[in-house]
Amino acid sequence: MERRIQLEIGSVLSQLQIDPATRTRLLEYFVERAYTRQDSLEVASMTGLKQQEDIEQLQKEAVAMITPSLESILDSQNLAKVLEFLAVEKQYVDIGKSLQVDAEYRGVPLSYDQQLALAQIMSKTNYTPLPDAVNRIQNLVGLGNAKPPADRDAFFNAADSILTSDQMNALKGTDAVKVAQEQIIEGSLSNALQQKKKKSMGP
Repeated sequence: MERRIQLEIGSVLSQLQIDPATRTRLLEYFVERAYTRQDSLEVASMTGLKQQEDIEQLQKEAVAMITPSLESILDSQNLAKVLEFLAVEKQYVDIGKSLQVDAEYRGVPLSYDQQLALAQIMSKTNYTPLPDAVNRIQNLVGLGNAKPPADRDAFFNAADSILTSDQMNALKGTDAVKVAQEQIIEGSLSNALQQKKKKSMGP
């Protein structure tokens, strides 16, 4: 887990002006944070929580309990940078797993600031460069725990002012793969839902 965490937060660490001892303490905080989130998932399972929004809230509350230790590690300037990253951590990690891989392959990697800006836009538009067919199905059948549909056009319009033309081409390629994968997943889930509905209606 520690290795994975170092890979995920390596970019934000490079933005901080901290000494080696502080860096070590900060990594220890992130490891503790990851285990805290993991423990909260086990608590959710034991208590019967199933709604995603309830589980996410439980995780937020658990992490909030250890946030003061982060404040004791960093000065105000570095703390602000870390909190800015944590606010869109999931979106940032998603970019690293998808768009950044494609951009690096094309020789046009995104800078930290570009990734952070895109992550913030993703948070506002609900867009993700990874397949999200499950959420689309949840919206389709009217489940209460579904996120609002993604505003793809708003995301692309905003991204166009952040990325170079070559990076935008990489984004379009990533998005094309995402759409194709979503269609496959969505088709499978739709068929499963239809079969379940037929069985519930009886012969």
